[in-house]
Amino acid sequence: MWHHRLAGSALAATGALGSLFLAACGGVAGTPVGAAADASSTPAEASSPDTSTGTPGNPPDAGAETNGEVDASGGADAGPPFAATHAPLPQVPDQGGPILAAPHLITIDFSGFTLDSNVSAFGDFVVTSSWLTTTGAEYGVGAGTHTHVSLTDAAPASLAVADVENYLSQKITDGTLPGGVQSQPTNDLYMIFYPPSTSITDLGNAALCAANPAGSWQVGPVDHDGTSAGPRFAYAIITTCPGEGTLGVDWTAAEVLMSAATDPYRLSNPAYILPATSPWFPWDDQVGYMCDYMPPVVESGYSLPPVWSNANVRAGTWPCAPVQTGTYFNVSVSPDVTQTIAAGAAITVPVTGWSTASMPAWTVTATAAGDGFTPTATLASGASTMNNGGATELTITVPAGTPSGSLGVVRLHSSRNGGDWLSEWVVPIQVK
Repeated sequence: MWHHRLAGSALAATGALGSLFLAACGGVAGTPVGAAADASSTPAEASSPDTSTGTPGNPPDAGAETNGEVDASGGADAGPPFAATHAPLPQVPDQGGPILAAPHLITIDFSGFTLDSNVSAFGDFVVTSSWLTTTGAEYGVGAGTHTHVSLTDAAPASLAVADVENYLSQKITDGTLPGGVQSQPTNDLYMIFYPPSTSITDLGNAALCAANPAGSWQVGPVDHDGTSAGPRFAYAIITTCPGEGTLGVDWTAAEVLMSAATDPYRLSNPAYILPATSPWFPWDDQVGYMCDYMPPVVESGYSLPPVWSNANVRAGTWPCAPVQTGTYFNVSVSPDVTQTIAAGAAITVPVTGWSTASMPAWTVTATAAGDGFTPTATLASGASTMNNGGATELTITVPAGTPSGSLGVVRLHSSRNGGDWLSEWVVPIQVK
């Protein structure tokens, strides 16, 4: 998702749509970078599960702490008293907009779409899955229904996001798609899938697929909010790449479904979404996307993303649902704000490790990405060993010539062995 993750994570303005979210999915969840970011990386990040390492539902075991230091002062964090002083994990507030309490998922694809049967079967499964009802419960989201529409139209070779919105509006109005012209929000979510042959010009999905041919890319959820003619509806776009498999498409669709169910009208009437004042916004802002570095939840053979849980954060346990067992561990930076850096310059910020109980030392690594530029992220000791109360430093460098106002991000991932990312801290960057 640049979900933006835009889906994943660079923010773009697109006329009437405002802020779009484009997420990268499929393939590996990301590649740990200890000393520096890979200069070949794109601004988008892969947000599908890392299937090469780690085991779903197998978090680190609690054990004797090797050399951690307990902060007896307790700090300002609301978590367990054992954890060293650290910035709190974010709560995603209810901003009052509607949710999809019983989502009606409408999956749409074009004539000859090779994953048509997979998309249809996945839609039937996911709307009554335990994953949906378990992770959605605290947000008021329950089981839903699914309609699959295989269009007789051929997929276009090229179009813009506004064209997709207009196309959906037309098909809803003429009855090709269910819903009809309605002035109020409904439980409908229109999720349209495009083949690798379609270029969505203002997404640059062709270039993104060239960089990651096993990925899929999403925009959404966004809303056609009734400011123009036609129905009001929530929708998402999913474009696939030549090497995309069913795992990435299923994961991507599930991320979008949960984000849309909890925040379908993000542009005109937001519900569960981080406020723009949060340093994690816009890089991680909706609950469906905020745990996409975690091992997948497996149900009925499908790999599904964990979902951010405000209740788990308040309880001081793993912030993603379904909750895992074992000790939660992470790092945080100080100050926990968007870091402003001049082009050609670097800053260094302290990093502190913390865990909710005694446990062995873990590894922290860094990845970096930018919207149109590639920052570097270097930890003082490369791939650092970390523990509760442990410390290192993160140096972020912005290339000379980067335009003022450009956005970037460093993600600090903690793991047991450097490969299975189990927690994340987001360090946003803005170029002066």
